[in-house]
Amino acid sequence: MPDSPVAVTTRERCVAWAALVVACTPQILYVSLLGYRQRGERAIALFAVATIGWAQLVCVLRRSPGALRLRSAIAVILVMGAVMVSYPARGSNDVYSYSMYGRILTEHHSNPYTALPDQFPHDPLFASVGPVWRHTPSRYGPIFTGLSAIGTSLLPGERIPLRVFFQIVSALAAGSLLLLVWRRWRSPAALVFVALHPLMLVSVVNGAHNDIFVALGVFAFAMLLERDRIVWAGVAIAAAALVKATALLAVVAACCWIVLQVGRPLLERLRAAALLGSVAVGAAGIGTVTVPGCAAAIGSAADLNGNASIWFPFSLYATHGNTFPVHGLGWSAQHVEQFVKTPALLVTLLALGVGVWMLRRSAANFDVAIAVGVVSFSVFAAWVMPWYIIWCLPLVAMHTGRLRMTIALHAMVVLAVAHLHKFAHEQLNVRTWFFLIVVPLAVVPVYGWAIWSDARRSGARRVD
Repeated sequence: MPDSPVAVTTRERCVAWAALVVACTPQILYVSLLGYRQRGERAIALFAVATIGWAQLVCVLRRSPGALRLRSAIAVILVMGAVMVSYPARGSNDVYSYSMYGRILTEHHSNPYTALPDQFPHDPLFASVGPVWRHTPSRYGPIFTGLSAIGTSLLPGERIPLRVFFQIVSALAAGSLLLLVWRRWRSPAALVFVALHPLMLVSVVNGAHNDIFVALGVFAFAMLLERDRIVWAGVAIAAAALVKATALLAVVAACCWIVLQVGRPLLERLRAAALLGSVAVGAAGIGTVTVPGCAAAIGSAADLNGNASIWFPFSLYATHGNTFPVHGLGWSAQHVEQFVKTPALLVTLLALGVGVWMLRRSAANFDVAIAVGVVSFSVFAAWVMPWYIIWCLPLVAMHTGRLRMTIALHAMVVLAVAHLHKFAHEQLNVRTWFFLIVVPLAVVPVYGWAIWSDARRSGARRVD
């Protein structure tokens, strides 16, 4: 239902517009002034200011929905989207990896799941691919690889046309997500919460990351489950998993939530969970195994250990020799990756189950339960990026508990930690080790407190 009409004062309108300016201006400065290599303290400062303005705007709109008219919000969102598309990707060069994998298929007539980019060093896009990804096959699902192939078959092998293609596709996917958000919540505050988050604009639209398709599939999955359309929900999340396999964590969270609900007979709950799991996993599995080499390439992604993960301090310690203030183990990077991936997966699944169990007697719905599953991955997985948080932003857009803003602000912590880790190899000292260990692990009790608090006060409810 729409927000109830309330009287809005001039002061509230001024505060809303001031917060809007504070939220948007740093993002424009980031894409227009900073180059790809200038991602240090200046970038973090701009993100921090934008996040403060965005959080203030969301708070104002929750108290006074009319402080920013819907037409004004849509106009600002469209302008910001156009600005993001008009500049090169600043926070990541993943868009050129997407293009390279597409060109391997369309121009070099090879399989991107078995052929590596460094097998085609004379390709015009090879030099733009990140050094790490030149030696790895595509880790993305067949749906996204097919989309990449469509772009590279229609456009010349040049940086600008392909970059703009992926940015426009990401912007259109973001627009589709916002349409679903409006259909679900009917609130300008919900639109602003999702659309103007700094990572949505800078990382997803400007950076053209394919995580927007995961967010779209996960949110459609939750909406269909709320309407008890289990089969179509399974199809929706399978499509998201054929972009990134980690989308299937939403299925695990949803099945746990279904089984834990006490208002229905146990046999009926088990049957619904089994149907959902079989449709989602079956459809995603069929789509994966029918493409040669796809399953093995995607499975190899489990070996990645990112520098924004809570596991990174151990990785750094294990791979270093005698480094102040500790003595490393001297392991190889491959040894560390093999050692970390199993504990990371088990801890992620354990955190997911515990989080959903804590919410079982609250007024939570599928949105919050699935968001807890996504958050478990963002906190405990071995490979984490700041923009993964956008997977669950639409799910908690109108959530009334503390989990909502905790999720939204967590990205800033991950972003700062990821930046700090970039320099860890050159600046290993007591202060660096303190932040490497304390800052990421501090997120764990904060999330636990937010979920426990929401469950205790039954505050995890949707605002209709």
